[in-house]
Amino acid sequence: MIGAITGAALGILSAYIFATPNATLQVGTLAKVSPVAAASGTVTDQISYFDTAAGIGQDIGEAATGTGTGVGILSSFVNVGSGPGAALLNIPIGWVPDVLLNYGGIAFASDTMIGLDTMPTTDTGVGSTI
Repeated sequence: MIGAITGAALGILSAYIFATPNATLQVGTLAKVSPVAAASGTVTDQISYFDTAAGIGQDIGEAATGTGTGVGILSSFVNVGSGPGAALLNIPIGWVPDVLLNYGGIAFASDTMIGLDTMPTTDTGVGSTI
């Protein structure tokens, strides 16, 4: 079951990347938090700016009060887009579908996940045990 779920998730990810021309992982997308870009952009840009700003505020509040992890803030600065964008780091990921489909990447990842799922753990008092 885990293998089927992992394979399906990797297949959907691969299809999305394959359908995006010149797919790039954009890290440090500061345009999402730029009020200048929102003011001069479309209504969608303005709504996206307010949504991102509110999400960052919520994540910081949750992390400060201990009610959340604050990990959600990462999605405000990481994006998958078409071509190099206004980001601090642009990593091309167009090769990922080729590796996943033609070179056995999905099979390797599925087998690895199944192995990690069935790997017995010892009772050290830390974490969960089987």
